[in-house]
Amino acid sequence: MNKPGTIYVTVSINAMGPVVDPRHDDLLNNWDDVDAALRPAMRDGYRMRHADDVGRGTVFSFSCVSWSGFDSNPVERDFGYHTIFDHYRDHFGEELERWGDTLYWMYNHPAPSKVGNEWGLDWYDNAQYLDILNHFILDRAFFPNAVQVPTETNDCSHMIEQWLPFDIGNRNSLFNVLDSINQDGKKTSDVFDWRKAPYDWSHYRPSREDYRRPGDMRHHVFRIVDIKSIINVMRPEDLRQAFFKALRGEDVMVCGYEHDFRDRYETIQELYLGPLFEMRQREFPDVPLRNATVQEAARAVTGRSDSPAPQLSISPFAEGFLIRWDRRLFGAGPYVCTLEHDNGRYRHWPVSQIGETGWFLPVPPVQGKTWLGIAAHDENGSTTVWRGESATGDLAQLQPLSEKKVPSPNVR
Repeated sequence: MNKPGTIYVTVSINAMGPVVDPRHDDLLNNWDDVDAALRPAMRDGYRMRHADDVGRGTVFSFSCVSWSGFDSNPVERDFGYHTIFDHYRDHFGEELERWGDTLYWMYNHPAPSKVGNEWGLDWYDNAQYLDILNHFILDRAFFPNAVQVPTETNDCSHMIEQWLPFDIGNRNSLFNVLDSINQDGKKTSDVFDWRKAPYDWSHYRPSREDYRRPGDMRHHVFRIVDIKSIINVMRPEDLRQAFFKALRGEDVMVCGYEHDFRDRYETIQELYLGPLFEMRQREFPDVPLRNATVQEAARAVTGRSDSPAPQLSISPFAEGFLIRWDRRLFGAGPYVCTLEHDNGRYRHWPVSQIGETGWFLPVPPVQGKTWLGIAAHDENGSTTVWRGESATGDLAQLQPLSEKKVPSPNVR
């Protein structure tokens, strides 16, 4: 008999901030209420209620939305590039560090209408995803290695393939209610379609032709299931699938999610963690359980290691810059962007690969005080963000920025 694989238990909090919608009386309308709901879940009594086999408590992975690219705000979201990310880092930084919680990215693509509660489905209408990454890198020295995109398509999958190793997007379930109606009036089946993807907690590298099918792309897709929503309620039958895979000797990542704009932290215990740990005790006592972040679980089940951050060196030439790394990178290469402070313009710049670990950046045509940002992940998802500053726009005179957080002009 095979040695059982390990089940890595992850909890995603889709961090979207407060919502005001008179059609729903269970929404948290302001940050005070959102924070009050979370605080008990930051305490020992909550985190250690379902400690794993090595004594580690529950770990949260916060998938932070950037409410940017919208013109109207019918449900009073907290608009701004960094409002959600900053709130959790600044208000709960000590608790995040104590429990090992991590921050990731959830991307909501703006619709052509730019209405703040409408799902955008046309990937070619705008490139807000690049603008958000520009701001993450240059404003906050942050480059996510995992992303959740509820409205994923093939076009989206190809963007993820360029830079991001872990896609926490597969929401397929036998129990999904696909005719449920979302806030913007669209049916769930019109908003996302994962119906061809695995529903047994398998992870896979997607096909270039169909993001829901296994193929030969480099990034990995993982399954994430609604704990309680109009779309799905987590069931023991769904969790049992993970134990069957583990009994075949496979390591498995299980991920359930809840939104932060409802007080659902006890629901996470009642519908997800409690049934999972109790099922192991009753039916599958030989299967190890490990509480983990998305990054930790993704690395474990794909055989990746926790490597040091990749190191870069920059060599200026008259025509541009050669950027060398100390190892192979994930994806198409580093992500490079600039901010011109005089006009507040953020831009992403393509680079050309030279050999296995080198890339060439032509001199960007910038003026005045400019920041240059370079970010990359290695094949294990370890991350480097480098930022430099030129006071005159002459990027050959770049000086590194060492601050962890340097607010940019007029950016929230």
